[in-house]
Amino acid sequence: MKIILNIVTKSLTFLKLSGILGLIIILLAPGGCKEQPVEIPDLKVGKRRVLIEELSGVNCNNCPDAAKEIEKIRGIVGAENVVAVTIYPSLYGVLSRPLPISKYDFRMPESDAIVNLLGPADAIPALSVNRTIVNTGDQTPFLVTKTQWSGLVRNALMKEPVVGVFLKTTFDAVSREVVISTDITPDQTLSGDYFLTALITQDSIIDAQNDKNDILPAYAHRHVLRKVLSLPGGDRIAEPLTLRALITKSYTFRLPVDWDATKCSAVAFVHKGVSSNFEVMQAAEKKF
Repeated sequence: MKIILNIVTKSLTFLKLSGILGLIIILLAPGGCKEQPVEIPDLKVGKRRVLIEELSGVNCNNCPDAAKEIEKIRGIVGAENVVAVTIYPSLYGVLSRPLPISKYDFRMPESDAIVNLLGPADAIPALSVNRTIVNTGDQTPFLVTKTQWSGLVRNALMKEPVVGVFLKTTFDAVSREVVISTDITPDQTLSGDYFLTALITQDSIIDAQNDKNDILPAYAHRHVLRKVLSLPGGDRIAEPLTLRALITKSYTFRLPVDWDATKCSAVAFVHKGVSSNFEVMQAAEKKF
């Protein structure tokens, strides 16, 4: 026992001198002494979270399969590691239009502005992973081949984030006003122009959907883009993105009465935005 106490005393002295806050758990059992490692969380930029943006349409008969693939990917890599946004642009003719029995029209000019900025896909459904153009010569980050999606998400998750994005939301149920505060914390000094895009999504909106030419009247539309709070191309971050800086941006919005606030989330991400490079550096999501 004396030897064990000496080891613990030396270990605690080392931790104190090195300035590391740690926790050591010593389990004494008949079989001897066992030390349990404790994971120290990264409090600087947080874990890597990947932004995926799907282009969808209410009258797109293949889009439900794409939505299933996205949920499959989220289940594999961890839903907490993926920020999903489903965009319903008006750029794909009849596929984009609401059905005669639709209660909602998810299209909005801001959605078209985002897609036109990034580069429209040739068809829908299509998916962008961190807005990264995969193939040299492509004019869009949106890929229509579903077999590529999972691998791209996995690869993106392996990259260490260089900036942290942290969200805080305050929702007043009476006024239906939500205040969204975004903290940006660089892990290194970043040069060049960077932008912050802030959105509101609503999950599991029940409405009609074409599924392989079968009209489903009560389909659950996932991660629907409902409001773009920033400029569609993002708000330029004017403050210097220096190591350990803390930059806070806030947005206020009053939810329409027919939006289910319990299914709404704030989404924010820091990204590049010059020329054709719109790569997302880090994303965050927080429910109201």
